[in-house]
Amino acid sequence: MRPPARIASLAAALLVSSCSAVSTSFDYDVGADFARLQTYAWVPVEHDEETISELVLKRVESSVHDVLTAKGYRRVADDPDFFIHTHVSRRERTRVTEHGPRYDYRGWAGYDVEVYSYEEGTLILDVEDAATDALIWRGTARRAINTSWTPEQITERVREAVETVLAEFPPPAEG
Repeated sequence: MRPPARIASLAAALLVSSCSAVSTSFDYDVGADFARLQTYAWVPVEHDEETISELVLKRVESSVHDVLTAKGYRRVADDPDFFIHTHVSRRERTRVTEHGPRYDYRGWAGYDVEVYSYEEGTLILDVEDAATDALIWRGTARRAINTSWTPEQITERVREAVETVLAEFPPPAEG
């Protein structure tokens, strides 16, 4: 991909990420040969069974499969080029925001502090080279979770997270 196209692609990814409230990151082995990867196998999801339901895990697997298939990868039972490992978690987070300084008719009146507790979901997708058992790519997505989402909204949020993370897989060829 030429540099201007790469910049446009990155800008589009950032726009999608900022609108969706999904925070993503990725890292990869710069020496790995991603061009040779064509087939993958799914590795069962690692998760906290008390906080992540099997229904969410099915949504993750389905979304990963759909995105990788659209990118031209095939899922196979035997002898894959790479494995997809997923890690899903959910935890309580707290955000503290300070507003101020604040002034009133007497002068300086201090600061307002807002404390906000929320649940955050994390999805990690690891790509492991099947030939070497080495981790060659990792993408992470995080977002606040609303416990009142409908099943359709959960499906949409999971798909959005998977699409956003896998937008950077495979990484661009060096050169």
